[in-house]
Amino acid sequence: MKKIQKALITGATSGLGLALAKLMSQKGIQLILVGRDQAKLTTVAQELTVKDTILADLSTQIGIDTVAQVIEKEKPDCIINNAGFGHYSVYEETPYSKWNEMISVNLLAPSQLSWQALKTWKNESIRGTLVNVASVLAMIPMPYSAPYSATKSYILSMSEALQMEVKGSGINVLAFCPGQLETPFRTGASSGALPSHERALPIVQTAKALWHQIQTLKPLVVYNWRYQLLVWFVHCLPRQLANKLIAKSIKKELAQVLFHRR
Repeated sequence: MKKIQKALITGATSGLGLALAKLMSQKGIQLILVGRDQAKLTTVAQELTVKDTILADLSTQIGIDTVAQVIEKEKPDCIINNAGFGHYSVYEETPYSKWNEMISVNLLAPSQLSWQALKTWKNESIRGTLVNVASVLAMIPMPYSAPYSATKSYILSMSEALQMEVKGSGINVLAFCPGQLETPFRTGASSGALPSHERALPIVQTAKALWHQIQTLKPLVVYNWRYQLLVWFVHCLPRQLANKLIAKSIKKELAQVLFHRR
């Protein structure tokens, strides 16, 4: 593939986004980093070679529009929709505003930014690469975080369908589906009740796997082999049995969270 000149990364101040920003910075790629914490953006910009930082809250339409305008103006040839968050709870016992915020960040933002990317690239004849970070849970329903797995299913389905549409145009749409990462995600999703998973994927290795996907332009990557095996196993079972086993496992894992909130 051609060398990437300029990349825009959302959710770039922590976790996978930050690790990927560091990796791409080392390769001399101009970076436009998006986050909603100005102090963290400033710190990252001081540590890395960054073209620009964009303060934007992707749970709001104003924030999404702000990043879309940057894409239209700056025309990065690589866009990584990485921002996202989760929340563990019984669906109806959580204020809907919380779920709505998640839907905005996890679904509406990458959806609009993907649209803006493809529109800009086609208008400007740019051979761009769009990466949408989904999740293994895009392929497995997640009780007690139903909207999260639903948003990731949307992102995966959209990415695969868009890749079919742009095939042969020089544009590529990729979906990256990691399992649990060595980040504060699980702790944040449980409101501090759960630590990082003991078998969480190392963040630097995961960023390298995502970079390898960008280099090879593989449309879909499930990372890593344990999660590939899990997805295969679940899809081999009758759907009703698979859902029963998933519900039992998740309920056991999240018992501390669910009990704590009641």
